[in-house]
Amino acid sequence: MTAFSIRPLSTQEVADRTGELRAIYAQVYREPPYNEGEQHADDFARHLVDQSDEVGFRLVTAEASGGSLVGFSYGLTFPANRWWRNADDEPQLIRGHPKFAIIELAVISPWRRHGIGTALMSRLLADRPEPFGTLCTNPASSARAIYDAWGWQQVGTTRQPNIGHMDVLVKALQPTGD
Repeated sequence: MTAFSIRPLSTQEVADRTGELRAIYAQVYREPPYNEGEQHADDFARHLVDQSDEVGFRLVTAEASGGSLVGFSYGLTFPANRWWRNADDEPQLIRGHPKFAIIELAVISPWRRHGIGTALMSRLLADRPEPFGTLCTNPASSARAIYDAWGWQQVGTTRQPNIGHMDVLVKALQPTGD
């Protein structure tokens, strides 16, 4: 397998490379158990551009030699009073704290099982000021077991329109002092 590098994109680079990011999203999420179509990929691209202006936004990419994207992950800050829509109540342990919400982690099939997902997540979460991270994942996905291995804990579920049931996970990123 060719070497890869992990690097963050600026807001302008996100805008410039939205088409490439959309293509990765479409490739990854058309696979089972997601089975998403082109409309989902279009929605992703639109939301990505909007979210890139939100507080705490960070997007990191995995690039193969030559600069082609093979994966990405991004997230943004949920302030202390924000939680996932259509989800079970926010757990008491994290209520009142800002959270870093991981919105997507995607690696195209030929590049999986080479440490790219781990490298993306590590870089994405490096030096975050929020005491907790949170994400939603399809319970039937292979990523679900990976999140468990990385120390994420399920705290609830959510049902998202056009996506379905998701597990809500949380991980401490730093001590809260509580």
